Amino acid sequence: SDDHTEAAHRVLSRAGLPVLELWELPKQPVHAAVGFSNRAAGAALTRHMVETGRHRVAFLGLDRQHDRRARLRMEGYRDCAGQLAGERVVAVKARPEAVGPDYGAEGLTEILRRWPDTEAVVCVSDMVAMGALCEARRRGLDVPGRLAISGFGDFDMAQDSALALTTIHIDGAAIGRRAAELILAGDIPCGLREDLGFKLIRRATS
Repeated sequence: SDDHTEAAHRVLSRAGLPVLELWELPKQPVHAAVGFSNRAAGAALTRHMVETGRHRVAFLGLDRQHDRRARLRMEGYRDCAGQLAGERVVAVKARPEAVGPDYGAEGLTEILRRWPDTEAVVCVSDMVAMGALCEARRRGLDVPGRLAISGFGDFDMAQDSALALTTIHIDGAAIGRRAAELILAGDIPCGLREDLGFKLIRRATS
């Protein structure tokens, strides 16, 4: 991907094997890429909040080195800055352990401290969004009336009726199938970038 070091790019390029990068579409893949645009998905979620009448929209991400996909989702949010009432970004410092809902609760607390009139929060992942939603409910905030919340990934918990989280759905199986087809067909065109897209799923949190 665009984040490979020069040394890693050189090793992969000389491997003599096709290198397929999945889940993102780098501008210059080592060989080829199949996936979707995280940046476009972040922008789509932000536009959704605007289109539902919310302009004081915050982005809740993670301060985690080498997480290119999370950065791209934040850049997608920033691409919509002209439609927003100012940029509101909070990146919770990631700890060594796995990301849990506490990151979302911590991040929402900081957002509301800095911008108490925030109307919507676009979260970097479903797990972070779940934590933000639980914190909003703990504070007695009406979701989505007072505060709309979205996630990313459409994991099982996002589909649960207790959460019913607005999110982005990625067809991982389709990405895997297409990658397998290209490998089995052989002779993958160098520089190929196949965008299989994403789907915005609106549920009860927006």
